[in-house]
Amino acid sequence: MYAPCVKPFGDRMHHTHPALAAAAALTLVLGCKPPLEDQARAAATRGDHAEAAELFLDAAKAVPCPERGRLLLARGEMLELDGQLQSAGRSIDKAIELCPEYVDGWWARAQRAYKAGDRERAMADAGRVKASLPEAAELYSDLAMEVEVERGVQRRTDQLVQQVAAALNAEKQTVRLDRTGSMIFARQVPVPITLKYQIQQSVRGDATFELKWAEVWSYRGDSTESTFNLVRTLELPPLERTLPLPVRLTMSNQRMPMRFLISDHGKVLEAEWLSKGPDRGMRPEMLRPEIEGALTRRRIYDPGEDGRRAPGDTWRGEDVRVVDGKPVTVPYVAEAVGYEEVRGIVTLRIRTRFEAAAYKGTEEIWLHPDSAITVRWVRDVQYVIESDWSVQHWRDHSEGVLAEVEGDG
Repeated sequence: MYAPCVKPFGDRMHHTHPALAAAAALTLVLGCKPPLEDQARAAATRGDHAEAAELFLDAAKAVPCPERGRLLLARGEMLELDGQLQSAGRSIDKAIELCPEYVDGWWARAQRAYKAGDRERAMADAGRVKASLPEAAELYSDLAMEVEVERGVQRRTDQLVQQVAAALNAEKQTVRLDRTGSMIFARQVPVPITLKYQIQQSVRGDATFELKWAEVWSYRGDSTESTFNLVRTLELPPLERTLPLPVRLTMSNQRMPMRFLISDHGKVLEAEWLSKGPDRGMRPEMLRPEIEGALTRRRIYDPGEDGRRAPGDTWRGEDVRVVDGKPVTVPYVAEAVGYEEVRGIVTLRIRTRFEAAAYKGTEEIWLHPDSAITVRWVRDVQYVIESDWSVQHWRDHSEGVLAEVEGDG
């Protein structure tokens, strides 16, 4: 890499004046190559980050703290540029271990943790040196404020879930309330929470049958995160063999938990079985449009632009229903009928009329404004299933009511 030293006085050095000989000897010792740190920086300039990291390590071994810590941080920077991210992190850790009084080591690790999303580590390291580094104090303050805000949000979420759970009483009759003013509507249910519904269905068409089951919607995650998981499961009794085969396939598959990853904008990012599931019949990906349609309706259409609804309000929107495994976009007109207490929970009753040619009918939901939780629904719809060999007309009446609320998601 570097040319070997040339003896400035050749073989005649022993004839040279002692002072000149001493200077020549010093040149041989110190002047042949630049110091290790300079060599490392030269390698970095050439883009040879791996060699630069090795040279910075050698340089660090030869000096005490705090210089040792500084050089280990430089080594970590080179390792990171070389793509050796884990080794880079270990080099920063070693700088802190060997030179704990070197504040830049703590600050470097705090910044690295912050970029990686490890807020707890970033706060801990920035907190160690916040008295010495104003920038560390600023980062610590910002993160501490974020934590406090999120804790407040989560506390309010937990309190809301507890209030709904405490109010739910299956023994209470539905009561119309003498209220006329508007209420602010939440655009998403609180997270985490688990809702269990009791459902009954009556279907008339080419076949006639009735079903009863429980349906569990488990919203898992944290109310302060940008995504959460919705896990949906049906608790079905044994299905009669007389039921149409498509119905049995559709319903039995849903005994297995389906997981939907939801963004903070109500988009379904992933739709899959919570664990391994069948590849025929109803599958999570087939239900994705209906799940997303319901979330969109609850976020955008039902609360309106200002998030307020009152009895007498009407609005239009779109929903999505899966019919025979295929998504159907369903325009609707909705009206806020009035306030009612259902099972002890104050709700706004919303009546909807579906207007699609392939899916029409009515639906009523009783929605808790503060939490966006549906407490009850009644749906009476007609739809058509067409195939190459038949056209089937079905009428589906179903009712669901909230039976249990748990706050652990």
